[in-house]
Formats: sequence, C-alpha cells, structure tokens
Amino acid sequence: MEKAQRTGSRISEFFRKHWGVLLAVLAAAAAVGYFVNLIFIQNRETVLSVVVLTALEDTEELEEELAGIVEPDSDERIVIQSIDGESEINIPVISTWIRAGSADVIIGSEKAMDLLAKNGYLKELETGGGENAADTDYMCGLAEYDDEGNVVGTGEETCFGKYVQKEAGVNIEYPVIATAVNAEHRENAEKVIEVLSEQQE
Repeated sequence: MEKAQRTGSRISEFFRKHWGVLLAVLAAAAAVGYFVNLIFIQNRETVLSVVVLTALEDTEELEEELAGIVEPDSDERIVIQSIDGESEINIPVISTWIRAGSADVIIGSEKAMDLLAKNGYLKELETGGGENAADTDYMCGLAEYDDEGNVVGTGEETCFGKYVQKEAGVNIEYPVIATAVNAEHRENAEKVIEVLSEQQE
C-alpha cells in the first residue's frame, strides 16, 4: 500500500514538474497529425464520386472493384456515399449532391432510379439496341407536368442507365448504374458503366 502511494506520488510530482513539456509534446503531435491528414488524405484528388442508393455498411469491396476499372494514382481517390434512394424524403439530398457535382455514378434499384430519371437527374445514354436491349438498358420517360405543376404522365422512354450484375458489397438484387446529368468526372463514369454493363452481357 505504501509502495503504491509512493509511486502515485512520484507520478503526480512528475506531471507537476513537466506539465508544460507534456502539453507541448501533445500539441506538436496533434499539429503533425493534422498536417499529415491534410496533405496525404484530404488533399487527394477525387477521380470518381459514386452514390449508392441503399445503405452500405462497408464500401471497401465496391471501392476495390471500381479502382480496378478507373486505376487511380496514389494521390487520387474514389469517394462513395450511400443513402436510401427509395425514400422520397432523401431525394432532395441526392439531388443536391448531383447539382453540386458530388455524384458521377449512381447505383440503385429500378424504383430508386425512377425517382431520379423522371426528374431529369440522370444523363441519357445510348441504347445497346439489338435483342438483348431489354435486359441491359434501363428505360424511363421524363415526368410531364400540367400548368399547376402536377405530374400528369411521362414522356417517351429513353435509356438512362444499364442493368448490371449484383455489385460488390451492394445489396440490390437487380442494380441499375447511371451517370449523373452533370457528372464532374464524366470520362471515368462512362468507363465504369461500360465495363460493368459489358460484364452483364
């Protein structure tokens, strides 16, 4: 007991004498950590932004698959965000990401994609044509409105995405992949869609 008290006394005495040095060391470590994070992590250039319209617990598997297609350099990164796209409550958030250029590729169920395609948030794609087009092309018409802003129907169906195989780490049975209408990294987005839709055929 007495030994423990002496040890405790020595420790508190050490902290009393050297608290300034310890505080300076902690501050220096925090500053180094901040700058390492800023330079090597946050400063990496985004080469592809992906929005997955279902909740994802882990994005690592999908990120690896996409990195195999895009092949980012060590100072580049792929950003993946996920949100429940079948809930109309989330459409304003998703549409904000799209308008802000924070979405290049969008992966979701047909139901989730309908909400975006009908409102003009997805880029029109070329149809594959041929006898397999119905299996590969996601078709949808733009919403048509009356003078009071009510939806009265949809226009002629156009190809706004491609059906792909179940993607790595994404729990959607028949996923559709599409390009956001104002994708910032359009070339990489188109490359991803081309490769993944070819795997479906």
